[in-house]
Amino acid sequence: MYSPTNYCGAYGSSIMIHYPVGHDDIIRAFHADWRAQRLPHAHLFVGPRGCGKATTAQFLAGQLLEFGEFPPSDIHEPPQDNLVRRMEAGSEARYVELNIDHLREQHGDTRMITVDMIRERLGRLFVHAADPGTRRVCILDPAELMNQSAANALLKILEEPPPFTSFFLITQQPGALLKTILSRVHNVQFSPLSQTQVKEVLNNLQLFEEFAEDWNVLSASQPGEFLWLAQHFGTYAFQLCQRIVTKSANPHELLQEDLDYLQNLQKDKTLESINVFFHCLRHMLHKYAMEAIATDDRERALRLAKVHEDVEVVADNMKKFNLDRRRSALRVLMDIYDRS
Repeated sequence: MYSPTNYCGAYGSSIMIHYPVGHDDIIRAFHADWRAQRLPHAHLFVGPRGCGKATTAQFLAGQLLEFGEFPPSDIHEPPQDNLVRRMEAGSEARYVELNIDHLREQHGDTRMITVDMIRERLGRLFVHAADPGTRRVCILDPAELMNQSAANALLKILEEPPPFTSFFLITQQPGALLKTILSRVHNVQFSPLSQTQVKEVLNNLQLFEEFAEDWNVLSASQPGEFLWLAQHFGTYAFQLCQRIVTKSANPHELLQEDLDYLQNLQKDKTLESINVFFHCLRHMLHKYAMEAIATDDRERALRLAKVHEDVEVVADNMKKFNLDRRRSALRVLMDIYDRS
């Protein structure tokens, strides 16, 4: 059953600081630089979506704020709970996270990180001078969403970095960043997790059982993808799309909980719920098109392939023209039902 609190309450905007699975080599290298007092002022974490870049940055940020000048002897040692709570609440004065999802919650349907956002958040971080032995940390996620003015503002800071301050830039697209920014950061490459590591993360977060039904479809995904789905009603989206494609539900006569879900697509200012909806819909159309090919039902496979193309057009138009998300999703479901 759909409920606005099904997933957001459990896995919502909390940054959930914990030791990242599968990136011991990166943590050890960071600690070695920290211990030798040669820590770069800015790191660029590069890798596929959902592989643990932000989780690693948040954990290291917590350690830097907790331990200051010298790292703990155990690389796994977490920050104290009271510090974690302040970081999660946004009340830790030494910590700023420019995360596009959080910014959308505050600024509406923004698609870029602007210079005003950079100046406001970093101005808050630098309002007081850092005490010797303490640190300040900024995480920018994803860095490729900075517009030109924001990137130039960040570049000026990186050219003359404030003392006792560490920056973590998160990206899937390093080529989208200014070359002058790339020349002033320490590049760290993240690899995708193995399926064993993915299952470990999902079990730790109590998500594997919830998504077990869709595991065959999503097995190539990374933990961040599962969190993304969980936070934005991925299970419900899959179930609804499956019911429509298999004609076990009629979009012209939806249940109230289905209508509530579609209404939430319009209310969600982060745009992530509608992105999850289209993500699930693409998977479902592809799955049943492949099944049709396997059973030599060429006509149905071609129909589903054409519907898939049309869904891509609608998804692109929504990004370009800021269309009504509830109506667009309902129209797509009706079209799929009538044509598949």
